[in-house]
Amino acid sequence: FSDATVFNDNDIQMNGDLGQSLLVSTLAWVRGKPELDTGDVPPRERKAYRLSMSNDTLNRIRWLPPLWLLLAIIGIGVGVGILRRK
Repeated sequence: FSDATVFNDNDIQMNGDLGQSLLVSTLAWVRGKPELDTGDVPPRERKAYRLSMSNDTLNRIRWLPPLWLLLAIIGIGVGVGILRRK
């Protein structure tokens, strides 16, 4: 289909059951289910997730990225300095 204008009210009314069944089967295909459910959908049960880290992992997350950035800046500076001297 090109866009949603295929399913406007006038076309569905003119084509009758064909337009409606095309719309329903397309939505079912998009959902990945053979047919649309007509019943109520039960609410999804979501379990709480708590991130737990050891102090060692927390220190790595806190200090390694700034350290790597500092080393990268120093390395780039040294590289630029060496290339400019040549």
